[in-house]
Amino acid sequence: ILLDEGQIVLQGSHEQIKDDVKFQAYAQLYKEDTDAEEKEDVKDDSVMKTDDYAEKMILDEKRQQGRVGIMNYVHYIKMLNPVIFLLIVSLYFVGEGLMVGCNLILVKWTDQVAIETLSLSQHSKYMAYYGTLNFFMFLCSLVYNIWTF
Repeated sequence: ILLDEGQIVLQGSHEQIKDDVKFQAYAQLYKEDTDAEEKEDVKDDSVMKTDDYAEKMILDEKRQQGRVGIMNYVHYIKMLNPVIFLLIVSLYFVGEGLMVGCNLILVKWTDQVAIETLSLSQHSKYMAYYGTLNFFMFLCSLVYNIWTF
């Protein structure tokens, strides 16, 4: 995959895209950057082919490992707007809390049924609690997914 400003410009294996004009342009830019670095580090007169630099770009990309720095997350939050970020995180936790509430209602309901016979009005009460919490959990999930899409 070849990206330019976050957009996919080319996609495919190295063999499929190495002859593309865009790929050659990026490989040439990479070659010029690498040449400048090599001139600073080592005074060497040898020049590599553009295709060799393209392969070196791929190898460099494969070697990148590690964790994402906290400053990247701070940058994303600033780009998103901290208020919206807090609303999204809050909605997530409210939705999770509602899910826990639904599970607790189910546990209490099933425990009551195991101990005694419940009347229709008692079953209706548990169904109303469970349905209400599920409805609000659905609303939180809907808003959360719309905002994070």
